[in-house]
Amino acid sequence: MCLTWQIAMVKLAPQFDGSQIQYFSVVLLILFFALCLMPVHCFYFRGRVQLAKTLWNIFISPFGKVR
Repeated sequence: MCLTWQIAMVKLAPQFDGSQIQYFSVVLLILFFALCLMPVHCFYFRGRVQLAKTLWNIFISPFGKVR
């Protein structure tokens, strides 16, 4: 959803003068990351934990061994 909004923002930037439309996309990205990091058992908690572990392993892979 955020990628689609970013593409629309680039295509429609001349019509919106590039001011308010950029803030909305940043807010959407922040809300998405907040939802992924939310410690409450809702919105597929185990899936979010597994995603965090996978992203962590990808992040540390250049520095050493990964499980």
